[in-house]
Amino acid sequence: MSPIGTDGLLSVDEISPSSLLQFFKEIPEVSQSVAHNNFSPRGSALGCLGFFELSTRTRVSFEAAGRLLGIDWIHWSDVHTSVQKGESWKDSFEVLSHYGIDFYVIRHEAVGFPRMVREWTDAPVFNAGDGAAEHPSQSIGDVYCLWKLNSSKEWKIGFYGDILRSRVFASSSRLMKKLGWEVFAIDDGDVNLAGRVTELGVPLIPRESLRDLDVCFVLRTQKERGGVSTLGPLKQGDLRPDMYWMHAGPVIRGQDMEEDLCNYHEPKCLVLDQVKACFETRILLLKNWLRGKQIEK
Repeated sequence: MSPIGTDGLLSVDEISPSSLLQFFKEIPEVSQSVAHNNFSPRGSALGCLGFFELSTRTRVSFEAAGRLLGIDWIHWSDVHTSVQKGESWKDSFEVLSHYGIDFYVIRHEAVGFPRMVREWTDAPVFNAGDGAAEHPSQSIGDVYCLWKLNSSKEWKIGFYGDILRSRVFASSSRLMKKLGWEVFAIDDGDVNLAGRVTELGVPLIPRESLRDLDVCFVLRTQKERGGVSTLGPLKQGDLRPDMYWMHAGPVIRGQDMEEDLCNYHEPKCLVLDQVKACFETRILLLKNWLRGKQIEK
């Protein structure tokens, strides 16, 4: 069984429960390396950060992770490419594939776009978000946060917010279920939501049932995909005092959750834990890819 990331990562469907648990057990070593700056830059790889949709956290964390490992980066977005002139994505990536790029990190609004890049370039691709479909590296880090808190607990998690358009929900719910955890979606009244959650095998529950769970995972409203905030911000009254709450961060204060839930240093708030875990996840993914590259040699 190859470590996760050895040949890129397009979908959480590529991840088995056993490989995920092995990955989790290796993250503390990465955490120690970050704390002590214990890396040996090699400069032996060239990656392309292709972000064709807005991003701060994911793009910067992948770039920072790669730099710690000695990876050089080419940055590419559709604003600075001749795709604006009419050339096709396929032709653009086929040209790039002759420039010595070893692998790609891709974000795009079109579902399946990172998989197409894999076909066009015949190179490993890390999916950094494709439409409302997938965000595997984010999901690994988010799930690790809860596993680290209690690896033997069968967590009950409720997703709150723009579930219909959230790729974090789509990926994380599937990954959580692989570990036998219970996942629920808070009903926001959207008539299209039932089909979405049924497809993913996630029950819809009313807002007041959130208090029966262990964790509330708050999702940002995906305005770039037509999302609207129908539930409004998560409120302190939605939660039991002993509940955890999560958000991939940064939080849009007052819109995703009320201000009194935005104290990131509150013990039950996992926002900064998620940020840290996702950074370490991306370091380990790239580290596993580099190991695989060295073995191939």
